[in-house]
Amino acid sequence: MAANVLHNSADLRQLFRRLAPLLKPEGAILLREITAPKKLFDFVFGALVPPIADTAQRHGELFACAEDWQSALSEAGLTQFAAFPAKHTPAFALGEQILLAQRPAQQTEASASTPGLLSLTVTAEEGNRWPAEHLLQALKQALPSQPDQQLCVTEWYCNPVGAPSPLTLTVAQHGKHLTVQANNTPLLQARWRKTRTQQPIHSAFSRKLPQPWQPKGELWRWQWQSTTLSTADTAAPKILHVPDDQSAQERFYQTLRDELPQANENQPLLLLADRLFDDNHHHAADWLPGFLTVARHEYPQSRLILADGDPARGEKDAARLTAPVYRWHENSWQTQTLTKVPHESTAHHMASGCHLFIGGLTPTGLAVANQQIDQGVQKLLFLVRREPRPAEADQIARWRALGIDVVIDTAGDATQHEKFDAALIRMAQHGPIDTVWHLVGNIDDRPISELDWSALQQVYQLRMTTAHRLAAHQAQLSPNCTVYFSSAASVMGPRGQAAHASACCALERMASARCAQGYDTLAVAWGLWQITESLSQQQQAALAQRGMLPLETDAALNLLDQALAASWSTVAAMQLDGIRLQQAGISEADRLQFAELLPESTITNASTAPAGDDLDRYLRGVLAKQLNCTIETIHDQSNLVQLGLDSLLFLDLNETLASDLGIKLNAESVLKAGTVLELKQAIQAATAPATENESVLRQRLQQLEAHQPGWLDARGDVIDQPATSVTLSPLQRARWQQFANQPQLLYVEYDKPASFPVEAFVAGWQMLLNRHALLNSSINAEGEIVTSLTPAKLNLSRYDWRNEDVQEKQRALRVTMSRKRFDLSQPAPLEIALVRHESGYRIAIVISTLLIDIESFRVLLRELHQSITSPGGSLPALTFSPQSYQRTLLALAQLPSTKDTMSLIPPSLPWKKGDETAAFSIWRDALPASQWLTLKQQGDAFGVSGSDILLAAWALTLRDWLQQPALQLRMNYTDRLPLHPHSSQLVTDASTLMPVALTLASRGSFLQLAEAVAQQREQHLEQHLPGSAGEVACLTQLPVAFTSLLGVRQAYSIPEVSDPLLGMPDYEYAAQAFTPLHLQALEEESALLFNIDQQEGWLPDALGEVAMLTLRQLLETLAAGEEGWHASLDQLLPPDNDILAMLKEDA
Repeated sequence: MAANVLHNSADLRQLFRRLAPLLKPEGAILLREITAPKKLFDFVFGALVPPIADTAQRHGELFACAEDWQSALSEAGLTQFAAFPAKHTPAFALGEQILLAQRPAQQTEASASTPGLLSLTVTAEEGNRWPAEHLLQALKQALPSQPDQQLCVTEWYCNPVGAPSPLTLTVAQHGKHLTVQANNTPLLQARWRKTRTQQPIHSAFSRKLPQPWQPKGELWRWQWQSTTLSTADTAAPKILHVPDDQSAQERFYQTLRDELPQANENQPLLLLADRLFDDNHHHAADWLPGFLTVARHEYPQSRLILADGDPARGEKDAARLTAPVYRWHENSWQTQTLTKVPHESTAHHMASGCHLFIGGLTPTGLAVANQQIDQGVQKLLFLVRREPRPAEADQIARWRALGIDVVIDTAGDATQHEKFDAALIRMAQHGPIDTVWHLVGNIDDRPISELDWSALQQVYQLRMTTAHRLAAHQAQLSPNCTVYFSSAASVMGPRGQAAHASACCALERMASARCAQGYDTLAVAWGLWQITESLSQQQQAALAQRGMLPLETDAALNLLDQALAASWSTVAAMQLDGIRLQQAGISEADRLQFAELLPESTITNASTAPAGDDLDRYLRGVLAKQLNCTIETIHDQSNLVQLGLDSLLFLDLNETLASDLGIKLNAESVLKAGTVLELKQAIQAATAPATENESVLRQRLQQLEAHQPGWLDARGDVIDQPATSVTLSPLQRARWQQFANQPQLLYVEYDKPASFPVEAFVAGWQMLLNRHALLNSSINAEGEIVTSLTPAKLNLSRYDWRNEDVQEKQRALRVTMSRKRFDLSQPAPLEIALVRHESGYRIAIVISTLLIDIESFRVLLRELHQSITSPGGSLPALTFSPQSYQRTLLALAQLPSTKDTMSLIPPSLPWKKGDETAAFSIWRDALPASQWLTLKQQGDAFGVSGSDILLAAWALTLRDWLQQPALQLRMNYTDRLPLHPHSSQLVTDASTLMPVALTLASRGSFLQLAEAVAQQREQHLEQHLPGSAGEVACLTQLPVAFTSLLGVRQAYSIPEVSDPLLGMPDYEYAAQAFTPLHLQALEEESALLFNIDQQEGWLPDALGEVAMLTLRQLLETLAAGEEGWHASLDQLLPPDNDILAMLKEDA
């Protein structure tokens, strides 16, 4: 194998399980790998190493030692192992070894006679179900008895849902470790463990696991993209103007229906509308796009074109419009194509409040309701038009037997406005509503020639009247989310369903409009569900012939979760067979709109960039030349950073791509491209027609450029425009106004030996002051950041305390510096004290973090290290200024966006009226690295991050002090946006925060609690950018916070947070405004460090100390095994009767 490649695998054991079958019996793998820590590597490349999933098995190191390699190889069945040079030889000090592993002879036959291998057959439970406990019990019964040993699953590789029965399991056992395949598909890894009981231990299947036997569907959406009109005029179309007047719709519809048979290639029919696709305007003809989708199939010889925009522009370009649908947007015509929505990981949702179903007494609605119960909903409201039928009543009875509160109200006919409105008011009285589900609709299938206006309106009005009545009661219901169940008829346009498609299209338009108004609304245009009652077998067969296959219920519900996690207001959830669709015969209009789902597309790409093998050869050649290496060393999976492509070389590469291919990649592409393959994909994406970007950042940047040209360069990155002053963000302004009472600062102390290069350290800090603008900035009376053109002088104090009482003087210095009151009207918010004592130096640093966040402090320390270790070298030029970063952040925050609707309520702790200037009591602790890495690895398996775990644990720690089980906490973190390739080198303030709402239900588990945090975190990151005024409310109204220094958008690796010069602080204190109770956490190589800061006089004195003990105990329990994750909260952390009694006595 290539030298120093395989350590980049996220999981060495999984890697070798995949590699081992490539070897014949007695075949060997020869590796060359670094097997000792490399500090220089950590410093240069540490921030860019790939994510590692098996950190605990590597003992916290990227480079596994020879023993860890041997363990991973052995578990994969490669039992013969040797490492050269050996430990006793001088060459071992090089830290790099040749590793040799060999597969035993005759290990290919899976039979009971082969040592270590076993084959067994397992039959599914009733209903073809494969619960984890069923599989584990069958395994244990088939394996030789292991006295006092328990079979524990360490990792599931897939979810066998949908697998055929019987299922053949092949078990490979290596000592106490087992790997199991199901029909030659990796299923699980397990091990024997000594325990008091012998019942198999397993974890539930994560919803993120692959489901290889489950029929899959996909999410799709309409995407607008700019287009160039034909240079040659086509046949002059007949033009119909679309009225935006409700009273004119019937007459227009009749005219349109009469014109449809006459439209053809020689005389297309062009319909010109104005603001039909404008989310901020309700158009009277919102039914039209869906209607035309069906009309194109019922009149296949017709050529129908819908163009939305300035009618004069449409008439001018009429003869050059050839696609089915256009809109005039941002000074150009755009067309729409159906594009796949990327899969987004979905965490378990810990539901709160109740769910209101409008309609829903159908197989589809009951399946959705059942899913919500599985996710924690305790109350269901059904507003329907009839009493439940027997089968439905049985299902409701089963729910009630489980303790679910189910309310059935039969006044659900939206056409009877007064009764329906009264029913909605009754529903609102049942408590906070989490989600409203609109499942109302009917079908009147008939060809357009027989579909008069009244028939279309009956179908339209039922869906839309219901939606409008719900919207009218938005204030009373106040749901977190509204979900409309629409139909893929609006997308695929099946013949005979013009009324259905028209109503669904209008409903989807309303979802977009509501999102634009700030109301979270999702419309799902469903394909065929397997359990749908309303379609006959003949209709299902007709749909299947055109590629629409039925969705199984579990697959459909999975798609629903994905749709809720995605950022689009309207998606289509379908299982489509593109080959069948193409074989059925499709029109040119469909070919244009459905290009992505067809096996072969007639859409051509006019890019000059090479493709396929040509692009591969070109890129490898360019990289080899730039990096001074051979082309043979560069492959698809080569890590760009490890090849030597740093951020500066990437800029050179980008210029080469621009010169050769006319392509420039933006900062987000730079951030995401970790391998050669990902770089090729970024180049291919850049050569494709302009598309809407997936991230909210790219969307907002493009929106900003459209409104105010001149922000972005050709790559789509922000152009540097340095300024001597820039306005504070709303969050910074709030902290600035509170700075006199509650300064925002960081204080750290380091102990260094007498050999420490003190003078180079001092000179290095002066260099940093000269280099970074915000170290020379102040804040004027108007709240503007003003940068001085003259670098400040380092504020340095020196003390010689040899032969003196160091401890007493040190305590006094700590009090003085940690309570420093910086004058923010003066530059250089930084002070350093150097103390000489008998054994060396103590270095104390205090810095205002109002304009310089902690991540910037790390940047400073890394640059300081580089200046000391390479005094003749130069640091990278700063080609992007913090002023440009701040200015862009403020401009993005001014753009229209979805507003937060969550009301912010402080946790119901026993608050007192304290003094804002009071000092803090601080408790510190550390969780050993072995426990913390185990805990993080468990979280990774469940799809939750270290930050999610700690915030959930912090909430549970506070439970017994609360008067109410529901609470809202604030998560503080840094979110440095990739506005420019050099954003990562900035010294600036990218701090932000988010609210997290949780309910500490006694029956819920810690896993559900952590998943609720993860879901809110992911949703917030997908939908929000820092800099908005809403952050101020979160800061000032949520006084209990958790500050994560572990990385929130993307978890940091340990080398990223390590300082190679000073190491971890021996003492640290970070103060924040509006935060009388505060948990902070960061990780280093030896431990997770965390502290609780409690401002004196605001809460009971015992709270902080008890909370620290409780938090430590809780983290240790969770790290001990997965049992704690699944136990109820009261079992995991029994209520503390002493706290409850004390609070009762105080009350």
